[in-house]
Amino acid sequence: MRARIYEEAQLVLVRAEAFRDAIRSDHALCRATLGCLSAQFRRHVRHAKNLKLRSAEERVSCYLVSLPGESSADITIRLPIKKRLIASQLGMTRETFSRALSGMAKFGIVVRGEIMHIADSTAARTRFPVDPLIDGLELISPLHDRKS
Repeated sequence: MRARIYEEAQLVLVRAEAFRDAIRSDHALCRATLGCLSAQFRRHVRHAKNLKLRSAEERVSCYLVSLPGESSADITIRLPIKKRLIASQLGMTRETFSRALSGMAKFGIVVRGEIMHIADSTAARTRFPVDPLIDGLELISPLHDRKS
């Protein structure tokens, strides 16, 4: 098993047999576990679609235009994580990511260091539309908020 953490975290070990027993006896835990597994599967499918259906330039640009939200103005923001981690998440090498970033300048998207500037985010979103089936966020709502 592998995991990546980007900030300080605390790990907890739960024995598999104890967890299986808890799932058998606690229906809320069972539903929550199934919900989390389903969400993880959907994220995996979206990631595979992103890798297979988009070029490197499209993956980078869709990632960048999704960062600022719905603003239509001239935007300057700080990248949320290091470039090498973004490249890894988008399924490319740092060099490919860097070349794709350089190509974004002709569309008014400029990244220097950790700072990204989009001259016209509406035009950028039109050129690189975000697809809700690929780019949509997977919201996991607490069990007590759901209608059963």
